[in-house]
Amino acid sequence: MAGIYSLLNSGVPVLIVELPANDIELAKAVSDAGADSVIAQLHHEHPVTHSYTGGLELEKNILAEIRKEIAIPLGLHIGNQARLNKREWEELQSLDVDYLCTSLANTPPYMLADRKLAKILCVGTGIPVEHYRAFATFPALAALLFEPLSQLHPDPQVKFNVLDIVNMDTLVRVSPLPILFRVSQDVEHEDIQLMIERGCRGIVLDPGYSGSTVEHYKLTTEAYHKAVKAYSKKSTFMGYGLWG
Repeated sequence: MAGIYSLLNSGVPVLIVELPANDIELAKAVSDAGADSVIAQLHHEHPVTHSYTGGLELEKNILAEIRKEIAIPLGLHIGNQARLNKREWEELQSLDVDYLCTSLANTPPYMLADRKLAKILCVGTGIPVEHYRAFATFPALAALLFEPLSQLHPDPQVKFNVLDIVNMDTLVRVSPLPILFRVSQDVEHEDIQLMIERGCRGIVLDPGYSGSTVEHYKLTTEAYHKAVKAYSKKSTFMGYGLWG
């Protein structure tokens, strides 16, 4: 667990890269290109590449191979095809995975509360503001990952916009946890600067919306690594004053 906590509390913005499926060459490419952490998959179908990953029984061997090939923290995203069952949860404890990246819908409460494995919780809009603060009462939560609709759907009509930044601001202001931002499409490097200046701790990058080759993942990771690390000074954004 120390790996992801150390990254998020280092004062330097982080670049986490999510794979579309469990692929050793992709994992090595993004690690070599400057990613601070890699996220692999369980129970997931990528919305653009349509790469599919099954449950732990199918994926555990390749996850172990990925772990051997990279020296950076390895996360595991629980997708929307199924929930983790109790057997999978217990077996996960024996894998060398640093943290889970999961949503409210796919995480039984006892797993969210279990301190054996750190979690990054994926959240969107439409949740009462007080809930963002309450998530911090779960000690195993390392961060919240904000996922606006513009970064979840490959729809040209749904574009990254100012409201996404304002909603991110709300999370930064009300949650004691580090806030990450999912980046899939339409986000320029200048937008990354704005996010970091306003208190975002880093991004979770999904290059699969614009390509699927090893070279594409490498080049995209290198480009966003430069963007994120160009603003490596810790943010001085202190949030807003209390509402009157």
